[in-house]
Amino acid sequence: MSPSSARLSWLHLRSTAGRRVIFGLFTLIAFNIGALTDLVLHPDIPYFDPEHMVVGGATGLLVILLLVTVERSLSDQRKRSEALRQMALVADAAPSSITVHDFDGQFLYANPRTFEMHGYSRTEFMALNLAQVDMPTTANLIATRTEDLEKRGEATFEVEHRRRDGSILPLAVTITRTTWDGRDALLSTARDITERRAAEAALRDSEERFRATFEQAAMGIALVALDGKWLRVNQKLCDITGYCRDELEQRSFGDLTHPDDVTSSVEAVRQLVAGQIGDFTSEQRYLRKDGVQIWVAVTASLVRIAGGEPDYLVAVTEDITEHKQAEAAQATLEAQLQQAQKMESVGRLAGGVAHDFNNMLGA
Repeated sequence: MSPSSARLSWLHLRSTAGRRVIFGLFTLIAFNIGALTDLVLHPDIPYFDPEHMVVGGATGLLVILLLVTVERSLSDQRKRSEALRQMALVADAAPSSITVHDFDGQFLYANPRTFEMHGYSRTEFMALNLAQVDMPTTANLIATRTEDLEKRGEATFEVEHRRRDGSILPLAVTITRTTWDGRDALLSTARDITERRAAEAALRDSEERFRATFEQAAMGIALVALDGKWLRVNQKLCDITGYCRDELEQRSFGDLTHPDDVTSSVEAVRQLVAGQIGDFTSEQRYLRKDGVQIWVAVTASLVRIAGGEPDYLVAVTEDITEHKQAEAAQATLEAQLQQAQKMESVGRLAGGVAHDFNNMLGA
């Protein structure tokens, strides 16, 4: 039989009926609990015979129960040891830093990734206190973290640690309460967010450059929805149209376009969205907020999302009113010059006719 079962048998049933019943109950209890070895239980033997593996009476029952208790205790210890061993293997192989420290900041445990991230050997790091690796800027937040921990049982935050070489190590930390060797402690899991911080900084720089370019451009720039609504406009476009940002962003380009130019503008956008053209430039008339008609040159292109679907338009607008006025003035001057030249030609012709007529009269 297996070590976790007991072979219980009655050998000499010479006791009284009541004794048999009581002994049977104890036997049933012992059988349900389980024993370490094969034993023969004899009701009339008041002692333990190890040579023949025979036990009897109350002594026998106590021996069985004691063996069962010892077996279960050893089994629980083996299970706990195995669980701890597996947890240690997981912690040692974890890609994140895992530490346990007491409420005074003394480290009680740290996995290999922690030493690697901070640049210390195991001996060096375990001799440190949390205050020695926490940067002053984040160490000042300890009170807030402790308050969150008491309220919710855990806290998540970002900190900056100092590496052995003096460089900064940004971390995203989750901390919970635990016990370590019978005393209260804190379990921390930390992830290195250096790359994320660098990506965020690059994104901020890119956004700042875009914002500066967008706002300081010498021409009006706008992001326009596919339905023509202004999504975002710069100050130059406001100057051109006479509207403030909020007013423009509540309107569409059709609201500003001269009625005679709306149809051509809508058709150009349709061709752009359909992919028939890559961009377009057109000269059209806008109506300023004060009702004055101005001429603008609009160049628009389409921005598509990753899947290729149209997203919005980028429109660059230049006020060409003065240019148009100069063209009109030039055209007027040219017309006047042509008229003057015609009149001069007529005058010369008339003068020639008169001269010839006078010659004829004098002949």
